Amino acid sequence: MPFKAIIFDLDGTLVEFTYRFREAKKSVIKYLSEIGIRFSDKTYEYSIQDIIDEVTKTLKNNNEHKLDDVRNEIEIILNRFEIEASKNTRLHKDAITVLRKLKEKDYSLAIVTNNGRKATLSTLNRLDLTQYFDVIITRSEVSKLKPNPEGIETALKLLKVEPNKTMFVGDSTLDINAGTSGGVTVTAFTGGPTEIGKLSALGPEFIITRLIDILTIVDQSK
Repeated sequence: MPFKAIIFDLDGTLVEFTYRFREAKKSVIKYLSEIGIRFSDKTYEYSIQDIIDEVTKTLKNNNEHKLDDVRNEIEIILNRFEIEASKNTRLHKDAITVLRKLKEKDYSLAIVTNNGRKATLSTLNRLDLTQYFDVIITRSEVSKLKPNPEGIETALKLLKVEPNKTMFVGDSTLDINAGTSGGVTVTAFTGGPTEIGKLSALGPEFIITRLIDILTIVDQSK
């Protein structure tokens, strides 16, 4: 079935992955430890959404620390690292070419990223990408981050397009799981830090090593 919309992840997909996510996660865990919220060593393997879920469970019936205050502090930490990355990242090869050609072919385009809106717009504006997107969904617009499909589902509603007419392109296991749960066609791109074997194991419909290959996929879907 022909696609009508293409949704992209940002870091590692359209732009190089310069976000120091391990350091960001360590900073979040250090902060939580300082206020008495401790997890097992496996916490370092968690996604940010996993950590937020655990914090929510821990503080649900605990009045010592207000959940909103803790989540706001986590947001401040994440924003600091994301803004840093937004100032340093560069476009992946062929990103502009792909976006321009998709717009010329009248595809609806969206971004769904786990980054906050401030850092996302900083990246998009600095690299002159904002003009290509009809919808931009960031951490600031959803209650659940990828791998939860909420961001993708929100984008679909705003684009007014069905999942089976949409492709999602991302570089991480979080992206593949979110896309699969959201019912869209998933294309894994090897532009981020995730090994191709881990991407392949999750069963995306397509795996690409070059962004330009997206144009072939959409043309063949017609």
